[in-house]
Amino acid sequence: MIRTTITLTALAAFAGFNASAQTPVADTAITAVVPDSAKGTIESIDREAGTFTLKAGERSTDVKFDKDTTYYLDGKESTADKVLKVGAEVTVTHKDGQASRIDAVSAK
Repeated sequence: MIRTTITLTALAAFAGFNASAQTPVADTAITAVVPDSAKGTIESIDREAGTFTLKAGERSTDVKFDKDTTYYLDGKESTADKVLKVGAEVTVTHKDGQASRIDAVSAK
């Protein structure tokens, strides 16, 4: 037992490990900024203000779009005029309500 403890202590010291100062991984993990996504139906659009209202279930929220927002229709790059339509089912990738990408599927 003593031999094992000495060996582990020596290995820990060699690796620069300090057991008394160990912090759980969750407390020291690097947090990546991951955009949120929301799926719903476009209820209204204000192109001048650069916003649209997205209804997801019983909840509606305003989403902003701008010149940096990318648009996809049926998996292919598209335009705002073709994607942003009242009644369209869309998936919006956003950060704090600012859309970075909007995906839509053609109505059948």
